[in-house]
Amino acid sequence: MNTNIEFLKKVISHPEFIKGDVETGFIQKNYAQLFPPLSLPNPLLPAIAALSILDKELTKSLNLNSGKYSSFTLDPNSPFTSLESFRVNNSLVKHINLEYGSFKLEVQVTFNPDSLSLSVVELEGKNRNVLATYPKVSIEKTAENVSLKGIINGTRISSNVVHVADKIHVFYNVRIKCNL
Repeated sequence: MNTNIEFLKKVISHPEFIKGDVETGFIQKNYAQLFPPLSLPNPLLPAIAALSILDKELTKSLNLNSGKYSSFTLDPNSPFTSLESFRVNNSLVKHINLEYGSFKLEVQVTFNPDSLSLSVVELEGKNRNVLATYPKVSIEKTAENVSLKGIINGTRISSNVVHVADKIHVFYNVRIKCNL
């Protein structure tokens, strides 16, 4: 459901609105403050979105459609669970491209024997700016295309991911800082 609650919060907290200095041209006059340009998201958001895309691909390719399972505990070196072509003596690396407003992002997911590792990269033309690296990621899917829970860099994450057409909506909580 789309709402304009965040926009209304910006309007009513604007200093001119609080002073009562409001007229029909208020939004046009204060457009830049009310509609600031998007900034880069927290790198966890594209990382979680990429994991949900990867999970959907694994679910589809392996026909795992029901029940609780840990999709990333599957043997990543098995040719039967790979998403890419055959590899010998190297890890599977999956590149997932995402867009956030005008930002182009790539999440590189590397299958390691006991976990995943992720790198979130901003793509600017030929330049590549690494925003975050998560060397040890453990994720468990808890409901069909709904919830991913796990530990990313020692922080317990609980997230709900909703896929609508070509858009992904990520809602997440950082629960507990834990040391691994």
